Amino acid sequence: VGMMALLILPEYEKILAIGYTKTSLLIGLLGVSIAVSSVAAGFLSGRGIRPQLIPFGASGMAVCFVLLGALKPTVANVTALVALAGLSAGFYIIPLQALLQKLSPDEERGRFLGTANALSFCFTSFGSLLYWFCRNPLQMPANRVHLVCAGLAFVGTIVGIWRLRQLTHEQELHAQD
Repeated sequence: VGMMALLILPEYEKILAIGYTKTSLLIGLLGVSIAVSSVAAGFLSGRGIRPQLIPFGASGMAVCFVLLGALKPTVANVTALVALAGLSAGFYIIPLQALLQKLSPDEERGRFLGTANALSFCFTSFGSLLYWFCRNPLQMPANRVHLVCAGLAFVGTIVGIWRLRQLTHEQELHAQD
């Protein structure tokens, strides 16, 4: 989903008729928004992990993608929604990475993180292919590809919340033993 969103942003040069510099600023805004919310997620978590931030961030991204795909693209709409999507992303990724580190066994942590990175690369590649498929064979307008991102994000959010509840429940049972 993240790769697809990144591939869509340069297309706004044509969609919004804003030029290369302003399009680059949109991409920069996304990066700065992710950085700001990553730091905020770290501060909110303190010395612990706040898994409840994960569905909050994932849902925020999904809603922003729906709006980016459904609303008439204007500079104001796109700028605000890109910033909000970036802010949501930090609240998603930071606690998710922290949880992955905490739940992986000490002696296998490197393997777990390496596997997570390999899967991330595979899905990034899949996102690129899916973007190409939406744009070329399907001839979908670039901003409408955000709706595909939203669909994937909603499915991922639902599966993630379900799995997170399972893990939390398992951890509670393990702590009681």
